Amino acid sequence: MILLKDGVEYIQYNYKYENELEKMVFEHHKEIFGDNTLLFNKSKIKTVANVGTIPDAFVVDLKNKNWYIVEVELKDHDIYSHVNSQIMRFLDAIDNPNTKKELSDKFYNEVNNEPFKEALFKTNHIKEVYKHISDIIDTNPSIVIIIDEITNKVKTGLNGLSKYHDIKTIEFKTFKRKNSNCLEEHIHLFNKLHTYNEEPPTNNGNADKNNNNNTEGNNKSNYTEEHHLNGKPNNIVELYNELKKQILNIGDDITIKPLKHYIACKISNTNFVYIVVNKSKLNLSLLIPKGNLNDDKKITADVSNTGHWGNGDYGISLNKNMNLEYIMSLIKQSYEYNKNKKLKK
Repeated sequence: MILLKDGVEYIQYNYKYENELEKMVFEHHKEIFGDNTLLFNKSKIKTVANVGTIPDAFVVDLKNKNWYIVEVELKDHDIYSHVNSQIMRFLDAIDNPNTKKELSDKFYNEVNNEPFKEALFKTNHIKEVYKHISDIIDTNPSIVIIIDEITNKVKTGLNGLSKYHDIKTIEFKTFKRKNSNCLEEHIHLFNKLHTYNEEPPTNNGNADKNNNNNTEGNNKSNYTEEHHLNGKPNNIVELYNELKKQILNIGDDITIKPLKHYIACKISNTNFVYIVVNKSKLNLSLLIPKGNLNDDKKITADVSNTGHWGNGDYGISLNKNMNLEYIMSLIKQSYEYNKNKKLKK
């Protein structure tokens, strides 16, 4: 494979220092995490036992109400003694209520002191800044490892921890002009973080856009709910079971259909909500066209142009700390919309 730009060949640049890669990653954090995200720099977090650890950064997604603990690494670092031990300390620290309070305070102060960060809250029509930050930090974050190369050793080393927490790995490669020793002209290669699925969709979510009855496509194998719940934490399994119970209580005509990548909730042959079970949350897609949902609290995200399993214009990241009663009011709207549409046919 040859990489050319304006007729000039580019070759992969090998980072020698972690802070060099870190600088490049932070410059492109919005391309990685999304336009509605803010990056907050290093800050010590402590476990209940007062053991301190310092992640490379924190990223807060204002629109989707997610947050990420970011660790930038080089492939040469020992995955077991260095990276895994850091991740374990991160996981212990975020279980400390004092840590979350301190982070909320720190992020709020940064927003007040940095106009461009404050501007993003205004752009998203968020008036209660501290409450919005605190509500996000009260949820469980994903751990995001950004590394210059995902080797087999890296995959194996992180696989065990990924069974117990939502850990995402992003490969970030840089290419420089051949025969040049500087990075003044360079090209980056990396994947965006897909907010609404555990693995990137192959069709950008558009293949089924005009027909929510044909989304089963390649999912005709006999999948079960256990296929989706296996290996997930108990709190996520309990959250799914409670959500399923309340959805079935909406009407006697509802069935649950597990497919390969998601669980569909159906009225006869018409789907009205999809559920993707992750390790730290449930991602919901409401199959109701944009502009037809009454969401007074504005907790849904516009995923009409975002890659995600199934289709649907509204997305919800559901965790145990959210108001399930309000979530159900949104799901009922999707149910009623699709039922009425079916009756009109």
